[in-house]
Amino acid sequence: MQLDVNDPLLQLADAIPWQEFDEAFSIHYAKSTGAPSKPIRLLVGFDLEAVRDLVTNQ
Repeated sequence: MQLDVNDPLLQLADAIPWQEFDEAFSIHYAKSTGAPSKPIRLLVGFDLEAVRDLVTNQ
């Protein structure tokens, strides 16, 4: 199965400057303590999905 390059979420993912999010949020995570953190891209993606759902449901 391949991803559909015309999918709006895939296009949005390509347009987001993920490296900037990594740099901005990395100061809040320590690599030496606790469980390994999830990738920032995953966490921001969840937030974007939640906002999208809120907007869609209104």
